Amino acid sequence: MESVTNMFGLFKNRTAAPADYKQQAVSAFEGVRAAAAQVSEHLGALSELFAAELQEYMRAQARRICLLAAACVLLAGAYLVACALLSVVLQLWLGWIGALGVVLGLHLLGAVLLIRLAGKYGRVPFAPATIQELKNDKQCLALMIKPDSKS
Repeated sequence: MESVTNMFGLFKNRTAAPADYKQQAVSAFEGVRAAAAQVSEHLGALSELFAAELQEYMRAQARRICLLAAACVLLAGAYLVACALLSVVLQLWLGWIGALGVVLGLHLLGAVLLIRLAGKYGRVPFAPATIQELKNDKQCLALMIKPDSKS
């Protein structure tokens, strides 16, 4: 941090000797090189964290997709079997239109329940630790850029 401050101080104080400018410039560039290495290391760690969180998020989404696929298979099978069976039985009391209406209502109710169950698995936050780290980085950069009250 001090070397970055020295780099900006290089341009403020123009009364120094030319040899002193060279020393200040070398020191400032060494500081920039060290800061760039730290930024590179931090970005590497941040990308590893993001990759781990992305893998966890995709696992949760895979479960959700499997549940939705199972719901579709059950809906199709239930529609075929229940329509045939219940329609024949209910047509004796309600007629064909009433029997088909009851069968349709039962299947829609089952589908809604399965879709709501799958919706509970879909409420997984996306990369919460990475987002928090980016917020922390933003705050740190804001503190570094903020001018000192003493100057």
